[in-house]
Amino acid sequence: MMMGFCIASSSARAESPADSDAEVAAAADETEEKAEEETDENAPIEIPDGTAEELLEFANETMRNRGRTRESVIRSARAVVDAGTKIRSLDDVTLEMELKAIGLQMPALKFLARVDQDAAKELEELIESFADDDRPEIQNFARMEKLATEVRGARAMDQDERQKLVDEVLQIADESGMNAELYSLASQLAGALGAAEQTEMAVSLYNNIADRMEQSDDERMKEMASRARGSARRIGLLGNEMELNGTTAEGEPFDWSEYRGRVVLVDFWASWCGPCRGEIPNMKRNLAAYGDEFAIVGINMDRTIKAMEECIEKEEIAWVNLVGDEENGTGWNHPIARYYGVSGIPTAILVDRDGKVVSLSARGNRLDKSLEELLGPPKKVEAPEEDEATEETEPSDDAE
Repeated sequence: MMMGFCIASSSARAESPADSDAEVAAAADETEEKAEEETDENAPIEIPDGTAEELLEFANETMRNRGRTRESVIRSARAVVDAGTKIRSLDDVTLEMELKAIGLQMPALKFLARVDQDAAKELEELIESFADDDRPEIQNFARMEKLATEVRGARAMDQDERQKLVDEVLQIADESGMNAELYSLASQLAGALGAAEQTEMAVSLYNNIADRMEQSDDERMKEMASRARGSARRIGLLGNEMELNGTTAEGEPFDWSEYRGRVVLVDFWASWCGPCRGEIPNMKRNLAAYGDEFAIVGINMDRTIKAMEECIEKEEIAWVNLVGDEENGTGWNHPIARYYGVSGIPTAILVDRDGKVVSLSARGNRLDKSLEELLGPPKKVEAPEEDEATEETEPSDDAE
């Protein structure tokens, strides 16, 4: 009897008609609940009634809880746009609150415009309405959109057109004050000027922007002024000597003078930067090809020494790296990164035998070409022979 009980307990239980009906009903209820949840997720978010402050908080909360799926982000962005419209339609809305609403509305609508033609038309009409507004503060939104379009086309302009665009950026800064959006556009324009070999114009733009940032009432702008000065300093390096000092990963003071007479690649990088790590094989190949004539100095922008050391070990990096510290700054606040206004990596600067900078973007084929111009054709490096055992070995766990 005991054995029979054990066998029955370990096998499928025979179902009575009542049991089967109950399970079917439960499954139907579960399916209905899921369908209702999916419907709710796809339904537009209802915009509540309320004051401008309450609607603004609703819009902010909606963006904070926008989710991760494409559908939920689109749904949230639509609600933010509609909440902004509702705020601006209130009879008692202040200009300050209207400007805040537009500040939320515009980025959300720009996002929607990338995925929906109707939203793109809505964005165009909204910008036109800003241009027709009597209030200069509202008109400025249309002005900034026009400026952004012109900056994107700066590389195709001639020198006079670029100078006119620079003057317009500075005029807007004088009239409306510096803000993050204008600084971003000024940086993009300076980058385009540098790429067009109009270095003096780019340096002048950065320094003029820094002057205005230092006079700003916005503390964040004042703090970023030094970054703009650094960017001017970096762009102005071409044809000039580069200052470099600091502490190596081994804790030793770095002596830049020891590298004079060799071509040196100064590489701003971090372990979390995919393109930085992707360039390592090319850097190693050139080191092997040019021997003592070529050297690399890394400026590591990891937040911790541990992250850098793990990457160095895995990638078998043999060249010196300069590191920051808690007192002077790490990551984007690395002293050398701040001094040269480095705001994006990889940044690869090539210095010739005389210590003069010859390239601000020496990566990939550009590095190869520059080294050949400075040092001649690379020496052929034979790949190490692999025995049969090595070829048949399975990849290790950390193989990519």
